[in-house]
Amino acid sequence: MWMKRLIFFSFYLVFALAIICSAIGYTTPRLEGDFSLAGEPAFSKKTFLDAQYQDEYAEFIRTHNPLYTELIRVNNQFRFSFFYTMPGGGVVESKDGVLMVEGHINNYYGDDFMGKSTWNYYMHMLDFVSDTLKKLNKPMVYMYVGGKPRVMDEYIPVAYRKPMPDSSNYKLYTQHLINDKRIKFIDLAAYYLSIKDTCKIELYPKHSIHWSMYSVYLATDTLAKSINRLLP
Repeated sequence: MWMKRLIFFSFYLVFALAIICSAIGYTTPRLEGDFSLAGEPAFSKKTFLDAQYQDEYAEFIRTHNPLYTELIRVNNQFRFSFFYTMPGGGVVESKDGVLMVEGHINNYYGDDFMGKSTWNYYMHMLDFVSDTLKKLNKPMVYMYVGGKPRVMDEYIPVAYRKPMPDSSNYKLYTQHLINDKRIKFIDLAAYYLSIKDTCKIELYPKHSIHWSMYSVYLATDTLAKSINRLLP
């Protein structure tokens, strides 16, 4: 019985804090990442009778709760501290606390290999686009960005490590594009791999699955310079 009372008390306490924060205009720092807040729905007789308006307004209230961001942070920390799970889909903690995406690890080991027949089909389409652009005097640039495991493979968790396959999408793409003189191929993953030991600025942050801002600028600069050399 006391557990139920504690849960209900906690719920009402959070609800009361939300009302107080809203009344005094208190807001918490915005969450980082790719998400959007629900907009306030327009009232109409049809959406009200269909209960669509109520559902959309409930989502609007939920995402505009002054404590919304703090509750998400507390929930995520609670799940990680007590259950060792991460809210991000497929995110795993590797050696020394480095975060990676399980799908990127599988891609590195060629688990998503499409097969040579499908690969030949995609190469046929790529060659068709390249030939069409060449007739229009337009160069084609193909940049492969790779993923964190390809550049920082030493941090892949032991449980995910396996022998490298003989065939993978990456191997076939690079072999084809390097020899194709019609396409300017930029293997950014190989470039990052070659400079990671001497680069003074991190290319992939420890607690992020994406590039650092330095990597973004480096990729943009590399692409811009390549295009400038190709165009008059």
